[in-house]
Amino acid sequence: MRHILHEAKWDVPYLFSGFKGRGADAAWWQTAASHEKCRIDGTTYVGSATDIWKAFDQVQRPIVYMAMLRAGIPASFVLPYAKFMEGLTMYNALGTGVGAPYRRRCSIPQGCPVSMLALGLLTVAWANTSMTFDTKPRGLADDFLLEAQGEQAEDDHRFALEASHDTHRQLGGPGLGAQVLPLLQ
Repeated sequence: MRHILHEAKWDVPYLFSGFKGRGADAAWWQTAASHEKCRIDGTTYVGSATDIWKAFDQVQRPIVYMAMLRAGIPASFVLPYAKFMEGLTMYNALGTGVGAPYRRRCSIPQGCPVSMLALGLLTVAWANTSMTFDTKPRGLADDFLLEAQGEQAEDDHRFALEASHDTHRQLGGPGLGAQVLPLLQ
């Protein structure tokens, strides 16, 4: 599947979720190295880390299926996956036993390799939007890192962050988590 995504140009270097050899640690190292270089060069640096609140719980599955198909993942994989997800029955584990069965209209299982890939694919829209503001995005499943450098860094970062909120709402979420943690400036 990764081979298909690479050929379809969805395997992009700013995604660190669902792609071989790129985990959250690589994204943080790249961010730290970029910040350090700016400090050495005397370049203005603005960065932030954002958590998508309840990302796995609020994902609209039809958007995931469309993104997978558009990315070139074969329908022979996507359709059985969709059928499985739409038929999934949930149970809550309680102190005295197991709760009543129920179904969820949205969400994908956290920790599932396909879910990590799905969030990675949905991150492409955010990252492409962010890059129009001369920023460097890094998507880590349900966390986003965003950095801007240079004289316009503060404005570029602010505009990209505002666009990030809009993109997330368009994907069905209520917006980004209330707290945006500023990185070293």
